[in-house]
Formats: sequence, structure tokens, C-alpha cells
Amino acid sequence: MENKLYPPVRFIVISDLHYYSKILGIEGKEFERYKDNDPKFLEKSEEVIDQLLAEIKKEEADFILIAGDLTKDGEKICHLKLLEKLQKLKDSGEKVFLINGNHDILNKDALSFSSSGVKKVETVNGKEFEEIYRDFGFQDAFEKDTDSLSYVVEPVNGLWVLALDSCLWKKQNPNKKPITGGEISLKTLFWVEKILKKASDEKKSVIVFTHHGLFEHYKGNKKYYPEFILSNPEKLIQLFHSYQVSFVFTGHFHAQNIAVHQDEKGHEIFDIETGSPLTFPCPYRIVEISPDSVFAVMTKTIQSIQSDPDWEETLFHFTLQRVYANADKTLKKFLVPLKDRKILSLAAAKAYLSHLEGSVNREKVEIPFKKLSLRGKAAAWMKKDLIEAWQESPFPDNNFFCYDLVSQKVIKS
Repeated sequence: MENKLYPPVRFIVISDLHYYSKILGIEGKEFERYKDNDPKFLEKSEEVIDQLLAEIKKEEADFILIAGDLTKDGEKICHLKLLEKLQKLKDSGEKVFLINGNHDILNKDALSFSSSGVKKVETVNGKEFEEIYRDFGFQDAFEKDTDSLSYVVEPVNGLWVLALDSCLWKKQNPNKKPITGGEISLKTLFWVEKILKKASDEKKSVIVFTHHGLFEHYKGNKKYYPEFILSNPEKLIQLFHSYQVSFVFTGHFHAQNIAVHQDEKGHEIFDIETGSPLTFPCPYRIVEISPDSVFAVMTKTIQSIQSDPDWEETLFHFTLQRVYANADKTLKKFLVPLKDRKILSLAAAKAYLSHLEGSVNREKVEIPFKKLSLRGKAAAWMKKDLIEAWQESPFPDNNFFCYDLVSQKVIKS
């Protein structure tokens, strides 16, 4: 099999910032209700993102990728405030490239909160999104898709970065429920194929970043959470195999996870998902391709912020509590007794956080069936496969990953 070597490079990947400005309010019953149904630590959004960008600024990197969901829910004021922060990063000499997520455009949940209730605030359309962030990929692009916000840049000589818009904002009605899922249109697929053929002809290597997952990150991903994977990935996957695209960086599910897809010829595509700074473990990725052709992915986490030196611990318990509460709410609908709900909600929350963390070191969660009532056992059997899948991985560590580009083999730690 022909090997396509990459130029030496070092870059950073972040995703799902979900920036929320306190200008829009953090008070009232409606804000509390929103938080109860959402595992993100919105109140600390600004402080966490400031810390994240400060730490990233200290890293040596050729460029930075942001894989979508820049704002809480596409509020124009949040886009503009985040732009100010990203501009400071860019003004310091950093190259930053970003793509939209499902939360960012024509979102009816663009709201302000107060003690008197909620109020709709201005969101943005696709053209406005591109205009706001023109200096973060769109203006530097040498090719842009006419059917989406996808584009391609060459931040390092010999390496093309394909920013792939996977979101359904064109079908989004700002007065209806936001569309979480994603797909790639036929026109965009043709454009991607044109780009990959051109890259091959010019002997350029290609990496991709996009918001939605390319394929399953755990067994049951399609069954339980299909909206977190592209609805039509088959042709795109085929294109990536055909043109030897091996590395795709994604977000959306807020987990530190690496999934792999292999074709009949043995070529592998790695979908490297990065979590959100507003949910545990507050991560970012550092990717380095060495001169001796080793592709390495490392992970760092924000462990403290100005107002909370124990931020990592705070965020762990916050995320655990929110996931526990949502699991309990679901089980309550099925009339599962309180005693059983406590056991099952805790098991689900711990398993989910293990998946978010990308950890293989935490003690595996086992469902204690003997302690459950008949109804509790029935509920447990319905989600047993999901709880187990969240704790499984084809790789020993989803936070640290090495791949030999010459032998095309994962280097085991």
C-alpha cells in the first residue's frame, strides 16, 4: 500500500466551547430549568474559555483547530464576544481555523434569561457566521464549497486542512426545534472529491476536521444517539479510504474518544473526538507529526481556573450530578422505584463520565442486578449494553495515541 507521509507539524484541537456571555443572564427559574437539562457548566463559560485560550497560547503550535459549537445556542452577541477572544489569540501570532457546529446558526434557543423569564435574542445565519469568523479560515481558504461552509487551507507547506461543514443549518427553521444531527450533501461530496483528487495530484497530505462523528464511537451509538453521527457517512468514508485520508478530528458528543474504520485493503481512518471545556474533563488535544513520521495525539486538561483552584474536581462532580439527575428523570418516567433509580442513575453517570474522560483506568461499573426490583432489572437490561459500551474502547488510552505513518500501525504504549 502506498504511504502518504505528512510534513512535520504540531497543532492543537479544541471543540464545543459553547461560549455563553453573562450579559444574557444567569438568573431566574428558566435559566435553572435550562441548566437542569444540560450538563455544561455555563456560568463558568467565560472564565474557563479564557483559561483555555491562555494555556493554548503557551503551547508551541503551527495552528489551532476548533471543531464547532462555538456558542451556547448561536446567540449573535456570544459569537461577537467569542470573536474578541479569538482575535486576541490570532493577534498574538496564532493561526486559528474553525467550523460551525449544530448550535451555532439559526438556533431558536438563542435566549436571554432574567427573573421575569426568557426573551429571544438575535441569532445568525450562515452568511453572517462566515462574515463574523472570516479571519479564522474562510478568508485564508484557497477553495470553498458553494453548498456549505466547508473550505480548505494550507497552514503548513504540504498539508491541507479540510474544514467540513456537517450541520443542517440550511434546513433549520429558527422557530422550530434545533436540528442536532448532521449530513453531507451530494454537492458537498462532489466538492470534497474534487479537493482530495487535487491534493493527490499535487502530492499534498490531508487532515479533516468537522463537528459530527464519522462513524460509531461505541456499540449502540447509532441505536441510542444517532444524531451524533453523520446520517449519510458511507460515501464520505469511501472517499477518505480511496484518497488515503487517515485522520478526522470531530467533537459534538463531548467525549475523549478515538474510533477506527478499516476498509478491505487495510487502510484505516481514525475519528479523533475531542471533549468540551464545559464538561469533564475540560480537555484539549495536542497533535504532533514528527520528522520520523510518527503521528502522536496527546491530551491536556484545564485543572484550575482563577475562581476555583480545584476546577477539575468541581467539574467532575458537577457533570456527574447533572448526568445522574437526567438519568433519574428518565427512569422515573418508567415508574422505576426510587431505590433502583439511585443505583441505576449512578451506574449510568459513572459509565458516561468514563467515556467522556476517555479513561481506561477507572474501576469498571457493574450493574448490581441482585439489588434491583423486577422493574429495576427490566430497566437495567434495556440500557445494559450502553453502560458497558461507554466503558469499552479499541485503544488502551483515548487521550494518548501514537501511529507509525510508515508501517501504518498503532504504536502501543
